Amino acid sequence: MAKLNYRIVGELKEIGIVPDYLERYGPSLLVGVVFGRKTLKEYTKGILRVIETLDGKIEPITIVIGYSMGGLIARAITPKLNHVKKLILIGTPNQGIDERYLKPWTKMFLWRIKCVKDAFPNSDFLKRINSDPPLKCEVFLIAGKKDRFVPLKSALGIPYVPKRHRFVFPLGHSELIPQQESSEEGAIELIVQLSKNP
Repeated sequence: MAKLNYRIVGELKEIGIVPDYLERYGPSLLVGVVFGRKTLKEYTKGILRVIETLDGKIEPITIVIGYSMGGLIARAITPKLNHVKKLILIGTPNQGIDERYLKPWTKMFLWRIKCVKDAFPNSDFLKRINSDPPLKCEVFLIAGKKDRFVPLKSALGIPYVPKRHRFVFPLGHSELIPQQESSEEGAIELIVQLSKNP
């Protein structure tokens, strides 16, 4: 599991996007203690419960950002939040992950992880969020041209999102959000810019 990129948290915190509690609890807040035992639907419910407990303690959430499978959860929670103005999805398998690049043993292992299974094409979770009405907020899609897990067609696969809200980088999946020790920028600058503009 990728480490939380504290540089991104710091930059987004500076402009008021990431509250203190995310920096304090880190990725465990978002993926839970036992990553493989929950479905994306269960994670969605869990995150909504956390947001409810924070109601009144933080400013209303106006921007939701999701990376990879977290983007699917972000899509699922956004309609249930009242004040969201923007949803930014980075390397999100909106139409499913690309099974062609998975070795048979990897695929067998991934099928045993409930939340990953929900990210395969034609899963019930994907069918449901893809049949929901268009979101009322602005949606931005960020994809990697060299992404071997989430192909462009999938990452850009929300039909109602205008072309001017779709961004493609010449990067792989994990390069879109580089790790703390990396000197690469990935899509960070764009994410910060999209987050700043009202």
